[in-house]
Amino acid sequence: MIGLTTIFATHNRDGALCVADRIVVMAAGRVEQVGTPREIYQRPTTRFVTEFIGLTNMFTGGLEAPGSSRTQAGERFAVPPACSEPGASVLAIRPEHVRLKRAAAMTGTEDSLEATVEDAGFRGALTKLIVRTASGARLAAHLQNADTGRDDELRPGDRVVASWPADAPMLF
Repeated sequence: MIGLTTIFATHNRDGALCVADRIVVMAAGRVEQVGTPREIYQRPTTRFVTEFIGLTNMFTGGLEAPGSSRTQAGERFAVPPACSEPGASVLAIRPEHVRLKRAAAMTGTEDSLEATVEDAGFRGALTKLIVRTASGARLAAHLQNADTGRDDELRPGDRVVASWPADAPMLF
């Protein structure tokens, strides 16, 4: 540490997350959010910041009641209790929070979606998957390969159920 303040302007999101102590995300010359890399990624304050700083699954819908959201396609999701203003909303879920289980191992319930694997790309430590839900929505999932065995490998055409922890969704 040399104790030198530096301003580094970049469009390289990964680089900014790696080297910055604080990040200022701007859109059209206007500050959207200021915070640490972890705050910007894990607790974005606007939809723009959410989409700009990392891959995110988005569902458009509305908040029906505190703790409950319904997408335009009719899927229902629990949302953090702090989200209490009914009305139109966008639910965002990062791919690393999406869990996939074979459809035979689990049935769809509220906060889970039945889907079909469209694409699976092995990337060493993780597998990046794209699944399509019954409503036609595409959902990205990043699964840690250390958590799955060779017999658990998902392939295009496999039927799965997608879910995530209750505190994973972000609502805008």
